[in-house]
Order: sequence, then C-alpha cells, then structure tokens
Amino acid sequence: MKTSASAPSDSSHLPESKMPSKHLRSPIFLLTSFLVLVAVWVAYHQHFNNPFYFDDVHTVVSNKWVRQLDSFPKFFTDATTTSSLPRNQAYRPGMTVLHGIDYALGLDTTSKEAIAKRDSLAKTVGMTAAMETMLMPQQKIFHIHIFIGYLLSGVLLFFVLLHLFGQAEPERAWTHWLALFGTAWFLLHTANAETINYISARSDAASTFWILLSLVVYFYASIARRFFLFLIPMVIGFFIKEPAIMVVPILLMSIWIFGTEEKPLRKKKNMFVLGVSFAVAIILFLISRSFTPTTWSSGGTDPWHYLLTQAFVIVHYCFSFILPVNLSADTDWTPVQNTFDDRVILGTLFIAALVYVIVRCWNRPKWKPVSFGLVWFFIALAPTSSIFPFAEVLNDHRTYFPYIGLVIAATCALAHVFEKLTATRQKLALAAVVIFLFAHGVGTYIRSQVWSTPEKLWGDCIRKSPENGRAWMHYGMAMFERGNQALQRGKIDSATAWHDSTEFCYNRAKLFMPYYSYLFVNWGALREWQQRFPEAEEYYRYAITCDNSNPEVYAALGDFLRRKNRPQEAYQFVQQGLQLSPDHQRLNNLNRLLQDANPYKQLAFYQAQKTSDLKLDDYLNWSLVCYNLADYDGCIAAARQALNIDSLNVVAYNNICTANNQLGNYPEAIVAGQQAIRVDVKFVQAAANLSEAFRCQALSDSLYATLPTQPSDVQYVNLSLLFYNAKMYAATIDAASKAVRMNPGNASAWNNICVACNQLKRYQQGREAGEKAVALDPNFELAKNNLEVSINGLKLAEGLRNAVK
Repeated sequence: MKTSASAPSDSSHLPESKMPSKHLRSPIFLLTSFLVLVAVWVAYHQHFNNPFYFDDVHTVVSNKWVRQLDSFPKFFTDATTTSSLPRNQAYRPGMTVLHGIDYALGLDTTSKEAIAKRDSLAKTVGMTAAMETMLMPQQKIFHIHIFIGYLLSGVLLFFVLLHLFGQAEPERAWTHWLALFGTAWFLLHTANAETINYISARSDAASTFWILLSLVVYFYASIARRFFLFLIPMVIGFFIKEPAIMVVPILLMSIWIFGTEEKPLRKKKNMFVLGVSFAVAIILFLISRSFTPTTWSSGGTDPWHYLLTQAFVIVHYCFSFILPVNLSADTDWTPVQNTFDDRVILGTLFIAALVYVIVRCWNRPKWKPVSFGLVWFFIALAPTSSIFPFAEVLNDHRTYFPYIGLVIAATCALAHVFEKLTATRQKLALAAVVIFLFAHGVGTYIRSQVWSTPEKLWGDCIRKSPENGRAWMHYGMAMFERGNQALQRGKIDSATAWHDSTEFCYNRAKLFMPYYSYLFVNWGALREWQQRFPEAEEYYRYAITCDNSNPEVYAALGDFLRRKNRPQEAYQFVQQGLQLSPDHQRLNNLNRLLQDANPYKQLAFYQAQKTSDLKLDDYLNWSLVCYNLADYDGCIAAARQALNIDSLNVVAYNNICTANNQLGNYPEAIVAGQQAIRVDVKFVQAAANLSEAFRCQALSDSLYATLPTQPSDVQYVNLSLLFYNAKMYAATIDAASKAVRMNPGNASAWNNICVACNQLKRYQQGREAGEKAVALDPNFELAKNNLEVSINGLKLAEGLRNAVK
C-alpha cells in the first residue's frame, strides 16, 4: 500500500506529522468538515439564551469583580475575586477575566431599546431597581464565546487525532477521515451539552482548549519543543482551571507509548523536556495553593469513601459515553459507605478490565491509540475522581476533558473493526456512522432544550435524581415563578395552585436536605408572596442558623428587613454578610440603599442646615428621623417647629402624640392626638395613636391604683412586668426604676429596665442595666440575652454613625 506519511525520524520525541496537504485540501473533505461544523451549530443553535445556573450565580451574577474588568491585575493576586462565596473562591483568575470581558461586551445602557426597557421597568419597580436590572450580566454573549471556543477546540482536536493516528499507522491513507470522525463525535457528543450549556463549566471547556493547543504545538513544531513554547498554552489554561497542568503527564504517556525506541523515556532530550515540564506544573500548582484563600472548600469530607464511590462513577461515565441517556445536571448520588458494596466491586472489576486493555494494546503499534486514549481518560479524571473529595461525587460536565481520551480509544478501535469489513458492509458502516452522529446531534439539541428553562432542567433532575433535595428546591422555585406570573395577571386561584406546588417541592427538599440554608431563604420568599411576613422572617433567620458562613442568607434577610422599613436591622445583617464577602454584588447594592436611608446621615443633613433654609416638610422629615432613632424629645421639638410654620399641621400633631406615647407622657400625647383629630377627623393613624394614649393612661391609672400605700420592690417589679406585657415600655422602666431605688440588688428589676430600653432603642441605658443584672446574678440567662441585644444594638448604631463620617 502506498504510504501517506513518512516514517518518524525521531520517533521517541514525537516529531511533526507530515500528512500531505492535498488530503486536507480535498473538496469533499473540506465540504464534509464544513458540514460537521454546521451540524454542531444546528445542535446548539437554540442554547444561546439559556440562563445562568449553579455556580454562575456566585461567579458571575453576584460577583462585583466581573463588573470591574479594569481591575484585572488584582484577579491574579487575589482569589477572592473569583466568587462572592468564600467557600468557592478557588484560584482561577483567567475565568474571572473571561467573565469580565463577556459582561462588558454584553452591557447595554445607551441604546434606544435599553433606555425604553429601563423607563418601562422604572414605572413598576423604581429607577434604582430598573438600573440594576440593566446592569445584570447578559448570558447570550457568554454562550456565544463559549461556543466559538468549542468549535476551535474541535479544530485543535482534529490535528491531535491526526497526529496520533498517523503515529500508530503512518501507512493508512484515510487517517484524516478517521480524525474528522473522532472530532465530529466529540463535538456532537450529547454529554458535552452538560458543559457547553453551563456557563461556569467554561472552566472545563476553556482549559481543555489550551491543553489541546499545547499538544498541537508540541506535536507539530520542533522549535516549540526545543524552546518549551508548548508550555505557554498550558500556563494560560492553568489560570482558567488547574487541571490544565495534566497536559504534562499526558505528554509523558504519549512519549512512552508512541516512542518506538526500546527505552524512549531514558533519552536525555526527553528526560530534560519532561523534567522541565513537570517542574513548571509543580510550580503552577504551588502558586495555586498559595493564592487559594483558607475559606475555600471542596465540599467533601471523607476521601476514602469518596474514592470508593469513584469506581462505580467511572462505570457511569463510560456508560454515558456509549449511551448518554441518563445525564443529569445535578445527581442524587452519595458516597458509598461499605467497602464491599456491589457498586465498588463492579466498578473495581470494570477499571481492572480497562487497565487490562491498556496493557494489551500498549505494545501493539496499531492499537497504541487505544492505550493512550484510556490513559488520557484516567489522567483527566484524576483531579475529580480520586482522593480529593468534592461535595458531589459525580458531575456529568466533568467528563468533557476525559471524554477526549475515550474518543481517541474508541475511534481507533472502530477503525480496526471497519477495516475488517467487506466493501458492502463498509458502506453500511458509513451510513451507520452518519446515523450515529445524527443521533448524538439530536441528543445534544434535546439536552440544550432541557437547559433552556429552570422548570425543564429541574424537572429533568427530579425525574432522574428523585432524592436530590437541591433539585426539588429549584423545581419548587420554578413553580413559585409560575405562581408569581399568574398573580401578576390577576389569576389568584392559579397562583395559589402553583404556590401549593412550591410548598410540596420545598417539603420534599427538606426530607433530603433538612439544613439547607438556600431552601429556607426560598421558603421565606414564598411566605412573603403569601403575605405571611412573620413566618417569612422566621425562615430567613433560620437560614442563617443553618449556615452562618453563607453571605447569601444575610443578603436575603437584610433585603427583607429593608422592604419592611426596618433599615437599622437590615443594615446589621448586611454588614455581617459583607464581613464574610466584601465583594458580594447584592450585599453591596443593599449597603448603598441602606446608606442612603441611614437616619444618622439624614439627621446630620438637617442639623447642618440654617434654620432660615428649612421648610415645613424639612421639619416633618426631621421629626420622623428623630423618631426612627428613638430620639423622641428631638421628634417632638422638630414637630413643634413645623407647627410654628403651620399651626394646623396634622402630621406634626400626630408625631408629637406618638413620641409622647413612647416617652410615657400620656396626658401630653392625648392633647396632641385630640388636636390632630380636630384638624382631620379622618386621619386614621392619629386616631390610632390617640386611642393608644387613652389605653395606656387608663391602664397605668388602674394598675397603680391596685398597689398598696407602701409598695415593695417586688411589687414594683411585678408591676413593670405587667406594663411590659402591655407594650408600655416607658412605664416599665419607670416602675422597675422605683424598684431598684428601693432595692439596688434586685436583678429582675435591672433586667426589666434592660429589656424595656431595648424595645425603645435606648441601648446604652439598656446595657448599663443589663450589666448590673448580670453582675448581681451571673447565672441569669435571660438578663445575659437581653444584655447581648443591648450590645448588638449599640454596635449597630455605632456602625450607622461611622458610615456617615
């Protein structure tokens, strides 16, 4: 047979391949190659608007650094820029650069369409929320660039396959067709849709691109080997994802397997090249470890049981390579606990069989690609399928890089089968190849459709992984969104039905993940829509109890409290979240909103104004600010200034009434409330405050009337408790203060003063009383708790005041 490539002149060093260019320029070959790329585009053409999922949220959506591409040098020295979640802050600066580029390219705030969208949103959610919506990342540009990289990876893979198959059988005249088949198989493989549709999985796709480029440079350019230029792509890929350094052991195996000398690894030139390559890889790995924050966690805990589980995971991966029908975006697999579990034994036997195939094919020149491909598969899987435990024991998107090895091995094996067929059967085999690739393309299209909406994706997950609590939660979130849409259209019954489905899904999720913080955050959101606000707050707070190291839960509770007009409490939780993750986009947005609503900032503004410049509304707002700061005397003073401008201002009278209620000055409150009602009899809020003043005055008179002529300190303590239960906190302080004047050693009286002061936000006075209660009775747990509330309140107030400076 006429050979199509010359024999290697330095086979131990894998020199450049010399496939005659006329084969690659053949019109039929070029047309077929073009059709392959078209088929890949058709398979993926509807995936470009698929939303963000999983890690996309904390690496892109909530990560403020993605929006600050001009800070890219910091990405390489500070791994906290990679994610808004501390436990996910791995050292992957290249990923953040790619995300930042795509964010910048997708940003549109100046076009007519963008402005029209902003103005439309502003009418319903306000200008601030509308602007934040406009500044959100646009997933389409991300998907476009990932897909372009995918096609370019296919081109590189073609040349890698061309070289490897040419090394194995240089006399084969149709190696370029074999390489094209392997490339088409990889590009159309249904399992790869799990990577290409998942934006954060671009770390796998992009790092693999640089691995392939490193191999192409090494295989095809002797100057690149001489000057180690092939290591440059590896270094670039490493900054995207660490497993890029696995190209070094792959190169080692390529020299070892394809070298025709008896001891190719003992050749000094090879040893030097490999030694330098391994040294660079080790240095890169040490750089990664040194820059990785201590907060980072892989999520796994038990290396041994994780390793045991990987035996059967590899079976699953190989099955999915052959028949990708059980792909799931989020599986419910858990670590195997029994060393002699059937899955462990079966997986171990399966791995042994693959090792046997590797050994059998190693020294058979025409079958060497099979050995090399299987070795590639194991090397590529090593970072995630070995002793390094991760939260999920398997992920179908992890197979992107390893499947190249299986493509190499399977394509080589199928080529040998094809060569043994008769001419007629070869034609049938070619038809089968077309059908086979078509089936993969259809599967890819279907999986891309599954990824198109959360409802489809999570519905697919709960069908295939019914014990996955996270999947049930996300499916419930999709039902929740359906309910919200129905509610916005005025379909109350339909919304209720969808929200009932959400409740069912959340309860299912709780069965499998009873302490999953995100579940309770979403449950809180459901309760908000149902107008069950106290329950919503309980869920948000419980989420923090489940995971107090997750900044997302602080953002959820802080946002809820802000919407409930409780800015000081909201500020406290937002600050706690920012301490965990200073670069969290949502927390920073909330912080800015709360800073604008900071009552100390507003108070400083009014205090800085000249009296002559202040108008009626200014004094009314000043009065409200003082009330929110528990400065009730200041509230009354500002309201009286308003009355000097407008003696019939009902709001000013109402503010005086409610402030006096808080101070326990009920007669003054009654006078102000009556004045408000005279001005506007329909002022409901003033009527309610006046009614409260009458209630408190009457109750105070009746309770004091029950006391003996000379009450004891215990009787005053009991009286203060009655006032506290009646929510008359000033009266509580007054009665308890009388008790401590009679008996300074009464710890209960000091505790009652502390808790009432906390209710009135007089935290300094509360702290002093709480400290005295605890000093008198160190085992007084209730007093300790109330003292802690006072201390936290002071810290919050101090934080708000410092924010103004």
